[in-house]
Amino acid sequence: MPLVDEKWLPVRSFEASYEVSDCGGVRSLRTGKPLAQRLWNSGYRGVQLWAGNKAYSRSVHRLMAEAFLAIAPGMQVNHIDGDKENNRIDNLEAVTPSENLKHAVHVLGFRPPVASGSENPNASPVDRLSLDGVLLHRYPSRADAVREGSFSAPTEGAIARNVLSIPHRDPDQQPARDYAAAHGLPAHPALMPSKLAEHFVRFLSEVGDLIVDPFGGWATTGRGAELNNRRWLVTERCREYLMAAAQRFTGAPGFQTSMGGFNA
Repeated sequence: MPLVDEKWLPVRSFEASYEVSDCGGVRSLRTGKPLAQRLWNSGYRGVQLWAGNKAYSRSVHRLMAEAFLAIAPGMQVNHIDGDKENNRIDNLEAVTPSENLKHAVHVLGFRPPVASGSENPNASPVDRLSLDGVLLHRYPSRADAVREGSFSAPTEGAIARNVLSIPHRDPDQQPARDYAAAHGLPAHPALMPSKLAEHFVRFLSEVGDLIVDPFGGWATTGRGAELNNRRWLVTERCREYLMAAAQRFTGAPGFQTSMGGFNA
C-alpha cells in the first residue's frame, strides 16, 4: 500500500511511461502497478524499462538520483548508510567518484579484499620443470611460485636475475690505466667492468671452455675468463690497447709478451 507522504516524479528519458518515488518504488503509468525489482550481483536493486519494443536495465538508486537530485553526468550516487538496498531518497546523495570512495573507506570503514595466490579465483597454475622437461612441481599460482622455498630461493644452476648491480668503476682496470698514462698510450673510451664479464663467462660457459673476443680492447673478457679457469683468446686492432691490457695479466701463469717496446 502506498505511503501517504510518498512522492512520485517522472523517470528521466522515460517520462511518458514510468515514475519513481522518493521511497524507492518504480511504477508503470500505463498500469499504475509497481515494477518488480531484481537484486543484482552488485548488491543494487534494478528494474527493466521498455521503450520502442526494447528493454533497458536501470538501477533504482540512479533513477531516483536523476529525478530527485538532478544528478549531473559523471557524478555517482552514494548510499549514506552503506546499505545498497536502502533506496529512500534521504539515504542517497550525489557525489564525485573520489567522494564516494572516501565515504566508503573513512566513514563506512570499507576495505576491499585482496586475494592473492591460490585464493585468487583468476590465478593460473605455474609448472616448474627440469632441464629435461620433467615436471618437478606445480604451483597453484604465480604468487605461490615466487614465495620462499620456490623460484625465489637460490638453488644450484638457478637462472641469473634480470637486473645486475655492478659498479662501473673497476679497480681491476687500474694496472692498465697506470701503464697507459705512464707511457702516453690512449685510454680505452668504453671499458666494461670485470665483474660483468665474469658474470657472463660463468653463466654461458663451463670450466675449460675457450672464450673468444674479437674486439678485445683492454681484454676485460679475457680477464673474466682467466679468473674463472677458462681458456681465452682476444684480438684487437689497436696495438696500444693490448700493450696496456697486458698489465692485467703479469701475475698469470705463463705470462709473456713479444710486443716490441714493451717491458714486462
